[in-house]
Amino acid sequence: MSRTRAAKRRRAGRKRKMGERVNGKLKQAPERGWANMNVVLVARCARRGLRPTDDNLRKMRDQREGSVLGRLLNDNSITEAQHDAGYKYETLYRAWARTAGMGPMTPPAGSYGLTIAGRDAVANGTAEAAQTAYFNAADVLDHASTFAVWEVKRVCLEDQEPKMMDRLGDGLDLLVAYFG
Repeated sequence: MSRTRAAKRRRAGRKRKMGERVNGKLKQAPERGWANMNVVLVARCARRGLRPTDDNLRKMRDQREGSVLGRLLNDNSITEAQHDAGYKYETLYRAWARTAGMGPMTPPAGSYGLTIAGRDAVANGTAEAAQTAYFNAADVLDHASTFAVWEVKRVCLEDQEPKMMDRLGDGLDLLVAYFG
């Protein structure tokens, strides 16, 4: 009788869900691909002023459509080298801001520039390297006009549409020359 009690205790618990299993775990349903991204694709179409037809939704699947810099490249407003230089500048800024304990630069952030406690979490060598790399790239932009610097920061760091494309091109050209 003790054997049956022990056997019942081992089998106690909820019943397993039906379905195919892999290594004892229930096999997950395959992703439905871009069908799950419909909300994002429709929003990208709306931002561009396009109707969400199948062709337009297919075009919006391009990863570069998610940022202003990528959209400018897709519209052939900037070159591939300018896009890469702008992206590199953004990457350097984000690395520096992360080590300085600052959040990302966004237009509505009223407290931009205030430091956040926790700088000690990053090694001093890492923080100094990130700061030096970003400041060197920012110094290159100092040779451009104020409007060019403003446009590069507006597009690359704040992800906003440019107001003066020619000034943006001037600033990005300096970054292309710097990054090579």
